Amino acid sequence: MSRFSFSIRTKLIVIFVLIKVLPLIVLAWFSWHVIIFKLAGTLEKQTRETVVATNELVGSIADTAINNSIEAMETLRSRAILSYPCLAKVKFKSR
Repeated sequence: MSRFSFSIRTKLIVIFVLIKVLPLIVLAWFSWHVIIFKLAGTLEKQTRETVVATNELVGSIADTAINNSIEAMETLRSRAILSYPCLAKVKFKSR
């Protein structure tokens, strides 16, 4: 007889663990790491896209605000010039 003799129950438990539980643990670990890396990549990509879209939006809003301010100032300047007849004859340089 061998040095270590196990009962049939112990042998069945060990075989069950080796055949069922151990591969399940390995599969779960592998799946977890794949999901984490894919999630990190997806999150990084979406963050970059959001930053680019936000920069474009802020830039366009700033340009619109600047253009509207310039138009408003031009309108006010024209009205001010027209309200003083002596200034209406003066020619100003435009941009």
